[in-house]
Amino acid sequence: MSYSNFNCYSIQNARLILASTQDIDVLLKQICAKLGNNSTNESGYRLFMTNNYPNILTAKVEISMYDLEFMPFQAWSNNITPDWWTANNKIKHERHTHFTFASLQNLLGTVAALFITNLFFYSIVEEDIGVFPGTSFFSVHTLTTGLSPTDLGMVPNYKLP
Repeated sequence: MSYSNFNCYSIQNARLILASTQDIDVLLKQICAKLGNNSTNESGYRLFMTNNYPNILTAKVEISMYDLEFMPFQAWSNNITPDWWTANNKIKHERHTHFTFASLQNLLGTVAALFITNLFFYSIVEEDIGVFPGTSFFSVHTLTTGLSPTDLGMVPNYKLP
């Protein structure tokens, strides 16, 4: 794995960034609504989630087979929009001049954010149903409750504290 590949961009990356960010938007909107908040945009989600679930800021997705780590919501701790969310908006509204935002780095950040958002969604909206078993590709140690054996080896179980 070479970090120089993080700058490569493509139409497929763009599609995946757009699709993943749309899913993140839908999930965060449902989390907010479940708890009586009517946020419908990134800045509203940022305020709500950091005030109510500050552990989202330090949730770190690891892709151990490539020795990669992502903290996709860390920017929220400085009250700013994450790079991958900005990339989504640039691709969606200004693709003709900002196509380079469809980079592998932004794609990986977006997919990591989607994974974390799904964990929060299932814990909050689906009323504390843990994700069991988890995936063998991603892991988020700060949200892991244990490991379970599967045909793919030991995989983490997730539940918010």
